[in-house]
Amino acid sequence: MRFYPRSLFGRNALLLAALIVVGQLLGALVFNQFVLQPRNARYAESTADTVHAVEQALLAIDPPARPPFIAAYNAAQQAATGSSTPAVLRPLERLAIRAASRRLAQHGIEALWREEAGGMLYVRLRLDGADHWLAADGPYRRQRLPGAALLAWLIGAALAVTGAFLIQRRIDRPLRQLVAATQALGAGGRPPPLAEDGPSEIRSVARSFNRMAEALADAERERTLMLAGVSHDLRTPLAKLRLAVELSGDTEAPGLAADMARHCRQIDAIIDQFLDFARSDDGEAPRPTALDALLRDVLDTAGATREFACRCAPLPRLPLRPRAMQRALVNLVENARRHGAPDFSIEAGPAADGIRISVFDRGPGIAPDRADALIRPFVRGDGARNGPPGAGLGLAIADRIGRLHGGRLDLLPRAGGGLEARLTLPVPLG
Repeated sequence: MRFYPRSLFGRNALLLAALIVVGQLLGALVFNQFVLQPRNARYAESTADTVHAVEQALLAIDPPARPPFIAAYNAAQQAATGSSTPAVLRPLERLAIRAASRRLAQHGIEALWREEAGGMLYVRLRLDGADHWLAADGPYRRQRLPGAALLAWLIGAALAVTGAFLIQRRIDRPLRQLVAATQALGAGGRPPPLAEDGPSEIRSVARSFNRMAEALADAERERTLMLAGVSHDLRTPLAKLRLAVELSGDTEAPGLAADMARHCRQIDAIIDQFLDFARSDDGEAPRPTALDALLRDVLDTAGATREFACRCAPLPRLPLRPRAMQRALVNLVENARRHGAPDFSIEAGPAADGIRISVFDRGPGIAPDRADALIRPFVRGDGARNGPPGAGLGLAIADRIGRLHGGRLDLLPRAGGGLEARLTLPVPLG
């Protein structure tokens, strides 16, 4: 079992708490070494000196006069304590009594603490073969220093922990914002700029991230603009080429003209993919959309109504970008038709993580370790290289539009063989 926290906040909090505890223990050791022990030593010396003086006085008087003298002395000591109720020793007072007992034992004098006598320390003096019990002062009774010291330590520890928590929170909050922004950026989103405030180190990190995000957005815009421009510029010469091919011969009969016409259509389809990829984030606003009607339009657009079974669970109108979502699903349908095999189906319904739209086929499928790579732009599978020509953008377009909706595209093995291209959208159903 791992007790060491993984988060920076947990580790710093644990470190600060440990330092505070060590500091309090060191403070207690210093208090014991330089305050408590010298104080107990002074009390023990004072008690020993008092007992020794009384002993000398008793030796100087006649034995019959000693009991009255001791009785009067004990009464005076009890009156001086101002207590007539049993007194229970506190821990620090016990240390003082033990120190006094050890000091008196060095002179052969026995000491005994008696709670029933109002909380008094009694010492036994043996004079001329007779035992006499002499009352001594208690160890600075009923003073508030130990409790005050403990309270001060507790307050100091609480203030230190609170201060450490507030300091760590000031560091942890911008780090959490940075993590959320990087995750959003990695998912293809455009997070809002981070606040460039706080300590200089945090400001520097936020400033660097904002510049990086802005540079990535500029590079993405330039790439999209270039791709759209090149694709658009190719359309004119391609149209002229197709016209020339159609005028040069019969494009329906087998021969060179038919092959050239087929290649022109393939180039035109690739250009359409380039334009779809460039238009995947064209600023279309979400609006309530009937998903079942959208799926039927997708199959009509792809000319796949007869090939695909369409199953859509009853759902309310969902906030989607209809044109973008239609492009994404058409690309998934075309990908299944090109590289898969019947039976085909497209299904949609609610799930624990949102709305799932799945396109199924019974083709050879995709190895799990290749699924993420095939979603990237311009990446094609080994079988696709020998199959129908394409640019390797169909799955990338669907994934990009899915991420535009806050979702994701997963390529999963289909039960019984084949592939499931699952588009998951975190659309609230409430």
